Amino acid sequence: MRSVMLSVCVLALLVWTGAALAAAPSEFYAVKDGSWTDNTVWDQGFPPDDPSDDNAWIGGGYTVTITNHTATPKRLRPGCDPTMYANNNGDGTVIVGQDGVVDLTLGGAQYAYIGCHSSGAMGTVIFQDNGRLETCGFGVGRFGGSGLVEIHDDSVLNATEGGVCGVSLASGRSFSGSSGTIIQDGGTLNVRNGDDDDPGYLKIAATDWVGGLTDCTGLYEISGGTLNVYNDPGLVNGGLIQMGASSGSVDVSNNVKATFHVIGAWDPGVDNITAYSLKMYVDDRGTGNEANLIFDITDAGIEPIVLEADALFDGKLVVNDLSSGATGTYTLVTYASADGDFDEVDLPSGWTYEIGSTALTVTVPEPATLMLLGLGGLGVLLRRKRG
Repeated sequence: MRSVMLSVCVLALLVWTGAALAAAPSEFYAVKDGSWTDNTVWDQGFPPDDPSDDNAWIGGGYTVTITNHTATPKRLRPGCDPTMYANNNGDGTVIVGQDGVVDLTLGGAQYAYIGCHSSGAMGTVIFQDNGRLETCGFGVGRFGGSGLVEIHDDSVLNATEGGVCGVSLASGRSFSGSSGTIIQDGGTLNVRNGDDDDPGYLKIAATDWVGGLTDCTGLYEISGGTLNVYNDPGLVNGGLIQMGASSGSVDVSNNVKATFHVIGAWDPGVDNITAYSLKMYVDDRGTGNEANLIFDITDAGIEPIVLEADALFDGKLVVNDLSSGATGTYTLVTYASADGDFDEVDLPSGWTYEIGSTALTVTVPEPATLMLLGLGGLGVLLRRKRG
């Protein structure tokens, strides 16, 4: 009888142990530069393509390239614990190129963590050619880490599965020292909200209701391609570009800097930067907090941010004239309604801005007006000299 009971207990232990092992994620670490499909690149001797439990960590200063293959880990994690590498380097890079795909939807709408390790390691993902990402969302530079995503050529990033994750650049709660950056000169980024109770956003150095970010910087810079942040039909709480640390959070944030930077114009007649709404926040309870909206006007003009609903302005508006002779009025943001104003405005000499009923615009004075302004300034100088 005792032997039977012992056998039952041993069997139960084996079953429980097996279930526990099955539930635990498999940790894969890149051990050299190379292709994702090269077995020798990974410490386990084969690629992390099991969507049910594989975490793909890339550190050691290594670069892993994905072309002509669909990588299907549960989570993608460039930038990791440096102590896992003999060179004590946690930085890692992934390049997704021609016919390369990272699909994180097969394991239940999982997330990409790009430079999200507390060690401060740098994680980078470069999408080029027709490379593609399918995911519920991704974080860039969070929890003390630093991250960079580059979007080029005809690449497509879909943060759309589930519609609840969105994209976060150095955003969240109660961490410090993070930097999250997206540089886009081509391709497409789609960010979807599919649930108003848990909405999907594009967050740039933004806090949630808890707050408490310190020394965090988020930057989205776009000079080509398409950014589309949207709600499913009938939804109204997401599809939002949210910038900066809010004064409405529980904990105060300090030295949090959020920037959305548009350079020039491209594809005339096409709305290339769209969102449901735009919200800018500056936590005035703390110090060093910024929300910066920057437009560089070139000879091609400027690409406007096109909003379906409202805009909330705060922080700083910066307009730079990189053209050979800007004239007239430029539309920077269109919306159904607007609230707030900028605490600070940096415009070329003589330019003016207006938050109108449906658009934020800047106007360049006529050359004759500029001449009069110049003469007026000269007159002041002469009067001061005579005095």
